[in-house]
Amino acid sequence: MEFIRSRREQGGPMKVTFSCEGFLGRYEEKVRDLRFFCRAGINIASILIDGRICACPNIDRDRFSQGSIYEDNFFKVWEERFGEFRGLPCPNIFAGGLNFHGKFEWVTVENMEKAAAVIRNLVSLYAE
Repeated sequence: MEFIRSRREQGGPMKVTFSCEGFLGRYEEKVRDLRFFCRAGINIASILIDGRICACPNIDRDRFSQGSIYEDNFFKVWEERFGEFRGLPCPNIFAGGLNFHGKFEWVTVENMEKAAAVIRNLVSLYAE
């Protein structure tokens, strides 16, 4: 992370960025252009080695499995069973990024302040 951060600060002919998923804490806005946003079930699905169709391979697979490629049509699963991930306000805006969707997921005070500002802005836009 430190290498990417320092190269981005120096600039130069080659754009250096971190593009892998996952919240990066203090490096978040220093090593990539946009903050991390979990897209599990919104525009990403995972097929696990046993055939289960999940939003993300890193969360509770038993709880969030939406079907199986051996028993279900993938397109139907994508269109009909991922609704709980779509169109709903996400309670963990700017989630801390450690232990995503787990009972020990955490968030920094700085990110909670940013989340509150975003929510206030969204409410004011909606109220207009």
